[in-house]
Amino acid sequence: MNGSGWPEHEGLIVGNEQGLRNLIDACQQALETGECLRPDLDDFSGVRRLSEDWFEESHRQASSVSTFVLLVVVITLGVIGFGTILRWMM
Repeated sequence: MNGSGWPEHEGLIVGNEQGLRNLIDACQQALETGECLRPDLDDFSGVRRLSEDWFEESHRQASSVSTFVLLVVVITLGVIGFGTILRWMM
């Protein structure tokens, strides 16, 4: 289980000895075969190994989406501001 329910364990994976050994075994299997799905991982259904490319592509997509949203907001504010100035002048 993750430690998000307890401030002193925030950001940690926590468990008793058997739970952590189950996680070690699942991680080992995922490293060997690419994935491990099993019911003894408490809040999680499994472990999956991903390639480094997946993380790089995900980061690029996330940053391009945020850049696009920022651009749309700036253009919208610019159009609203320009319209307001035109109304003041008339």
